Amino acid sequence: MKGQPVVLKVAAGKHGDFQISTKVVNILRFTASSHPDAGLAPFDALVVKPGMSTLMAGPESMMEAEVTVSHGLRDARKWLVSNGKLIITGPIFEISCVRAAE
Repeated sequence: MKGQPVVLKVAAGKHGDFQISTKVVNILRFTASSHPDAGLAPFDALVVKPGMSTLMAGPESMMEAEVTVSHGLRDARKWLVSNGKLIITGPIFEISCVRAAE
């Protein structure tokens, strides 16, 4: 995992929610909903639910990274787009994402 980027895809869902997916070893999928929350400003509140994922095994270090990403996203509580970055934060995790070069 050292030095390798993790690609996080966020897409608008059908019912005002968001579909989030990423791959470390397995493809991890989540459904998220968001709403403004004055107590979290400038962030918006975020609720993330795990979805269907693949179940393959990989090297121990990659599996540890996958658990961190999976649990971090699942437990995320707020997000914000600022200065071209998507920041997702929870009690054990903060990830800052930039748009992939096309």
